Amino acid sequence: MKNQEDFTGFEFDWFAKDINSNIGLFATAGSGFIPEEVLSHHDQHEEIANMLPHDKFGTNEVWNELAEQGLYVFDWGYFSGKESYNKMAIPLGKMNNILKELILNINELPKLDVDFKTAERILPNQINKSVPED
Repeated sequence: MKNQEDFTGFEFDWFAKDINSNIGLFATAGSGFIPEEVLSHHDQHEEIANMLPHDKFGTNEVWNELAEQGLYVFDWGYFSGKESYNKMAIPLGKMNNILKELILNINELPKLDVDFKTAERILPNQINKSVPED
């Protein structure tokens, strides 16, 4: 299994659900926290992330490009002196059923005890508090 250090310096995008089953994409920016269940199945996250449009990668427009796919988008960075995933975009379109099914079928997809709609940032300790499935 890969560990956190294996992804240091490399952009890696992973997915999670919130308490309302909304889906978010988390961009590590080469140093963001990655939960163990994602590390265990990093290949599934990476495969799906690579299917998404990235025409505007390297610009701030990439967040809206991803949001057009129906995703909440969070990027790793500093906010008020703390490292966190900061909300960059809210869904700007409806997620197509194929993409939704692919993401929801990721093994051990994290379900975070937060509401992506109201959360402006998500700290690592919030990511470690996954909630059980119904």
